[in-house]
Amino acid sequence: LKLTSKAISPCADDSEDEMVLSFRAIPIADAGSDSETCYGESFTISDASASNYASITWTSSGDGQFVDVTSVSPTYTPGNSDKTNGSASLVLHLAPNTPCAATVTDTILLTVHPLSAGGDIAGSTSVCDGSNSTLLELSGHTGAIVKWQYANQLPDKGGDIWQDIANTTDSLRVTDLTQTTIYRAIVKSGNCNEAISDTATITVYPVTAGGVIAGSDTVCSGTNS
Repeated sequence: LKLTSKAISPCADDSEDEMVLSFRAIPIADAGSDSETCYGESFTISDASASNYASITWTSSGDGQFVDVTSVSPTYTPGNSDKTNGSASLVLHLAPNTPCAATVTDTILLTVHPLSAGGDIAGSTSVCDGSNSTLLELSGHTGAIVKWQYANQLPDKGGDIWQDIANTTDSLRVTDLTQTTIYRAIVKSGNCNEAISDTATITVYPVTAGGVIAGSDTVCSGTNS
């Protein structure tokens, strides 16, 4: 910038002075996209970006821990309160270059899912072959029920492979079994690994049959066989 002072007659010489004015770009912060993780697992922020900053740091609304907190792509391990609350806000802070003064922030929401738990199935029983009905009920699980499965003997003991049942509720009505069958449920919490419930067994016995007695005969009283 140049300042010029024009001389007033009878003076003839103008007066000038100059200064250099530098412009600093303000920080641009992008913390990335909202995401999800499983409790007990670490989450790395992979899509954040930052520019025009003097320093960088991250903070959390919860009690988890950062690794490389001054990196654009740190790793965050959720804490107990994050699990209890179900989420944590992760905030990117960019301090500006001098002479700018205002810190720029951006935030993502990290959803924290509890670990999947398969739970227990109530309803194991014994029935007669043919006409029968049993209600199986799943409890103590964590996560959504993906499906139920059945096998006529545990696969690791030489039985059939598990067969899927398209049922996503916590109960299963089983009817008209003709052979002993084992059941289980598959449960998944958020993006956590699936968990398998304990099994329930419905043991099928053949219907009681009186049979036929051969040997009817007519004999004399006394000694006979």
